Amino acid sequence: MTAGGPGAPAAPAAATQRTFRIVISYRRVDTGGDARSLAEALERRFGNENVFLDIETIGPGEPFDRAIDRAVDSSDVLLALIGQHWLAVTDDEGRRRIDDPKDVVRVEILSALQRQLLVIPVLLEDATMPSEEELPPDLAPFSKRNAVELRGTKWKSDVESLVDDLAEERRKKYRRLSKWRVVAPLGDAVWAVRRAAGKSPRVAAAVTLVLLALLAALVAVLVLRDGDGSTGGDGEALHPPLAADETLAYVVGGRIMLLAGDAERAVPLPGAGFRTGPDWTADGTRLAYAQEGTIRTADRDGGNARQVTTERAGDRSPAWSEDGALIAFDRPEADDPERRGILVVRADGSEAPIDLQAGAGEVGAAPDWSPDGRTLAYQRGLRIWVMAADGSDQRELVEGFDRGSLFPKWAPNGTRVAFVLVDARPCEIGLARLGGGEVEILRPGAPERCGEPAWSPDGRHLVVPSDDGLWAIPRDGGEPTHLLDAGEAASPSWTRSG
Repeated sequence: MTAGGPGAPAAPAAATQRTFRIVISYRRVDTGGDARSLAEALERRFGNENVFLDIETIGPGEPFDRAIDRAVDSSDVLLALIGQHWLAVTDDEGRRRIDDPKDVVRVEILSALQRQLLVIPVLLEDATMPSEEELPPDLAPFSKRNAVELRGTKWKSDVESLVDDLAEERRKKYRRLSKWRVVAPLGDAVWAVRRAAGKSPRVAAAVTLVLLALLAALVAVLVLRDGDGSTGGDGEALHPPLAADETLAYVVGGRIMLLAGDAERAVPLPGAGFRTGPDWTADGTRLAYAQEGTIRTADRDGGNARQVTTERAGDRSPAWSEDGALIAFDRPEADDPERRGILVVRADGSEAPIDLQAGAGEVGAAPDWSPDGRTLAYQRGLRIWVMAADGSDQRELVEGFDRGSLFPKWAPNGTRVAFVLVDARPCEIGLARLGGGEVEILRPGAPERCGEPAWSPDGRHLVVPSDDGLWAIPRDGGEPTHLLDAGEAASPSWTRSG
């Protein structure tokens, strides 16, 4: 896979709400010719700037995993082309490529699964879907994805069907992200009635007039509300369940946004630079975040900014200890950027980071402290692991739980760890105890997909980011609330104000 097919731009631009991009993952020795033909068909429908076929834009010395991340981050769908030799392709020493953690195809698929992209296996040459036992453990969720076939005898019709399915996914995305998405059901109803007009013209005409009147009234309300700034938009509260003394931090487009419980609109954390992964101290007075490959901290007003790590080594996912003295984070290994280790550093930056676990996280680690400061939960491949604060006693949180899991977050009372299930649409969240036992699964019914969760300070809600902002999911299984219309939000952190 790379950053563009024939005539593609030099590099994939950042994804926006009004783009729909497709990554094609394939092995040249297996399905190279078919991949090129499929890319050309997709480009005719979606534009060559929206179809990524090969990573041809890796700069000298740039780790290939970063180029893959850049392409995957800018996309909505990954098509994994599988021919008869997809599993059997070997390296110069006779080992299966799929078993190599550095294998490009493996990294592409795993990266897409972790980012909650729609991953579609595409079977060619009468190939069959690989079983869970035939895949590396971290790719096990891939075996459960519904596959489509592209047959040589029916190539044109099969490709047209796939293109139509992808166009429908694009339509769904646009409708989810549109500020006018609440109008769509009424619009659909109007056209449904018009199609039925031939069967009962008088009834159809009357119902159509009623629906059109309702539609016009709703549009007028939306226009008025947009005019006074009371709903919708970037970072504006729709149904805020925050208490007056609480603040929610999250990221949109590299900016850290802060929504206070007594405000209708979020404001950016002062300061310049592309920032990710905000995390509050327990007392809500300071934020840790990643910027330019380092871990930094600042007050909620942007003051007293401090650079805690100094190497610009790709540090990310900072997490404060309960007492605010330490920050855990993950960092790629220098000789193998596909593997990320967990490090701990003093929050004042007075000492060098301590490496608790080299290569633990494979594609991502995302550590999180337990409230008592004795245990770290983290992500290892597509499994949730825990270890003692000194790096000892490393083990899976729930042995035998076979669903891909990401982004562990401890509950405020320390009794459970929440995590997002990779293979779930709509969003599902797992809850597991440190001592093991059955995993409780929350199935709120919305949003369609979700990213890293965060707990409310009282433990009654989980907030998750999605394509259309942030959603609050009740811990007791109640109805989810569309908390914030903030575009493609990420990395929420919820605290009581300091």
